[in-house]
Amino acid sequence: KNRKMHELKNFAIGSLGTLGVMEAADAQIFSSQDADPQTMIIRSAITLLAGVLTTVISKWMQRNKVEKTSNKNKEVTSPKTKGNIVKNIFKIKNKKNNKKGINGRFTGKVGSTVGSQWKGISVMKSLPDFSNHKASEKQLAHRAKFRLATKFLQPLYPVIQLGFKNQDSLKSPQNAAMSELMKYTIEGEYPNCKVNLENLVLAVGPLQVANRPSVEINGEEVVFNWRYKASNNDLFANNGVIMVAIAEGYYPEYSICESIRSAGKATMLLPDAPPGTEVHCYLAFAAMDDSNRVSNSIHVGTVVIPEDE
Repeated sequence: KNRKMHELKNFAIGSLGTLGVMEAADAQIFSSQDADPQTMIIRSAITLLAGVLTTVISKWMQRNKVEKTSNKNKEVTSPKTKGNIVKNIFKIKNKKNNKKGINGRFTGKVGSTVGSQWKGISVMKSLPDFSNHKASEKQLAHRAKFRLATKFLQPLYPVIQLGFKNQDSLKSPQNAAMSELMKYTIEGEYPNCKVNLENLVLAVGPLQVANRPSVEINGEEVVFNWRYKASNNDLFANNGVIMVAIAEGYYPEYSICESIRSAGKATMLLPDAPPGTEVHCYLAFAAMDDSNRVSNSIHVGTVVIPEDE
């Protein structure tokens, strides 16, 4: 209703304005004294045309003004527009470096989100939910196995770092060794879980394993032997030797790349354990270059620490 009244007002203004102009001009064709029918028709047509033209122009200007104002408001305040702009910015960022994630690379805690870097990848985690519910038997068993595996591998960290270095690009050597230990080596029912030392794996890789390995005791040392046949094109001759001696319940001993494969023999100290303690011995080889390749470890056998003489 208001719009129609506005258009009628513009029409009246245009018509009256045109009549006023014609009267002021005092032209003969517009003179009221000599007005004949033809003149009156022309005069009325011009007045009507002026009113219509004024209305149309006013309406067009008003519509154009409303459209400009609407578009401007959309650009400034529209949530959809803002969302698209932000979305496009993040698309551009992610195309440049898809490892940064939506919030970019950061470390530390922001609200309930924790950011960290792992193997060059930005990782975001939420804070854990704390529960008052009592752990189930299965949960307790898993936690016990995890504690046992962590405690067992901790003193063997340098061996694990080399032995499992190339196992999984998305796992650390420690995590890969933990997974291997919990799946295949820890035996028994909770709470009586134990590490089966005969099934223990300390290295996994593509290099050739030891040929006919054996182990013996010489005083306070354990001696590893293996068969080695030299050849003109032996790619494994200079492989470093990895030796490990584990006595259950005691700190292990190990030797990393202090001898080479072509020697066919290497020695290391026994664990600091009392006489009569059984010692499990393991042997593997490692490439002496930047490839970090290793062979599978072998449980060579066991020896018993002799009585003091």
